[in-house]
Amino acid sequence: QQQQQQQQKPQQTPGNPQQPGSPTNGEHAPRVQTQLLLLQQQQEQQELMKNLSSNSSLAPLQGKPQSMMMNSNMMNQMQNSDNPAVAAAAQQLINSHQQAQQQQESPEEKRRRHLETLEELSTADFKTLVSNIKDEIFSSKRMEHITTMLETNSLSCEQVVMLLALFRISFEKKQILKSCYPNIVDIEKLDDIIGTFAFHLDQDFMRKSLAEL
Repeated sequence: QQQQQQQQKPQQTPGNPQQPGSPTNGEHAPRVQTQLLLLQQQQEQQELMKNLSSNSSLAPLQGKPQSMMMNSNMMNQMQNSDNPAVAAAAQQLINSHQQAQQQQESPEEKRRRHLETLEELSTADFKTLVSNIKDEIFSSKRMEHITTMLETNSLSCEQVVMLLALFRISFEKKQILKSCYPNIVDIEKLDDIIGTFAFHLDQDFMRKSLAEL
């Protein structure tokens, strides 16, 4: 009977004894497969980045920050890839490219891009704005009407001059001009607005302040 019990015990390797409760080879398999898959994805991503960086069409632009000229079709294919590593690498390249483009933009280009997102304030809407401002007693409420308008509309220097005429305090006029400045479509006429300030000291202050925006 003792011989039969010994024969029924599983064979254990001397160098690697099977401990009670330890996972079997079948239990190890999913974990090993996951680790191999992650390693494969990392290797594919590294190889992808290496190939992209060596591609002449994706080379950094000379004399500019690190940015990449990306082929849109190739980027779309990469973004739609079933491989998460490839899709993540594509998104990383696109984000880097967009950030580099924004850094390279001149102030004039940034202004133009900003104005393209706005609608020109019509004469009728401007009259309504002026009327609403005149109906308000408190300066904070009057300023709110202008702030709300600037969220979606651009305006001309002439309209800004008319808005400033509705306020008496120099500080309020300065704040309004600073707020309106990015939304002015005919910025070449800025001196027409600056000239509405009575003192040369205020005029110089506004030119300096607006130049820093």
